[in-house]
Amino acid sequence: DVGKWEKLNTLYLTYNNVMQYNVKALWTHPNVDAIDLKRNIGMEIPHASISLPSLTYLHLGENKITINTQFDKKQFPRLAFLYLNGNDLLQFPDESLRDNLVKLGVARCNLKSLPFYLSEFKTLQYCDARDNNITNVDERLKQLIQNNEMESYFSGNPVCNTDGSLDCEPICSKTCWSRKVSGDGICDETCTAKECDYDGGDCPWAQ
Repeated sequence: DVGKWEKLNTLYLTYNNVMQYNVKALWTHPNVDAIDLKRNIGMEIPHASISLPSLTYLHLGENKITINTQFDKKQFPRLAFLYLNGNDLLQFPDESLRDNLVKLGVARCNLKSLPFYLSEFKTLQYCDARDNNITNVDERLKQLIQNNEMESYFSGNPVCNTDGSLDCEPICSKTCWSRKVSGDGICDETCTAKECDYDGGDCPWAQ
C-alpha cells in the first residue's frame, strides 16, 4: 500500500511484469511527483477515480493495453510530461491540460487524427505521433510547431505522403523517443537498439 508511504516522490517500476497492485493507493497518492510504468505489458490502469495532485510526469509506454482514462486537469492538475506510446488510446488527453503540458508521446496509439484543440497547448515543446493513421494535421497545430520550435515526429503516418512541412524522418528505432538524445552522455534505455548505435555509444553495456 504505497498510500502509506507519505514521503514517496518518485515511483519507477519499468521493465517488469506487474499485473496486480493496490490500484487506489497508487492512483490517489497525494505526494508522488513522477510515475514510470513503461514496459509492464498488460498492466491496466483505472478509467476513473484518479486523484494525483502532485504528479508532473507519467509514462505508460509500451504496455500494450487499451487506455480509456480521462487525462484532464481535474485528475492531473500539474501534469507536464505524458507518454502513452504503444497502447490503444481511446480518449485523447483533454484540452484542460493545455496550460501545463510540455511533452506528449502518442506514437503507435491507433490514432486517426489529432484534435483541433491541441493547437491551444501553448507550452508544448515535444510531440511524438509516429506510426498512427493520421491523414491530416491542422494548420494551427503546424503553426504552433513552428512558433515553439517544437520537437515533433510524424513518420509512419499517411499525412507524410502529402505534407512536406512535417518532420517525417524516422528515428533510429520505433521506441527511441528522441533524435536529440544520441551521444548526450546519458544512457537512454529506449534507444539501446543496435540500430541506434546503443544510444550513440551512451549504453556500451547493451552491446
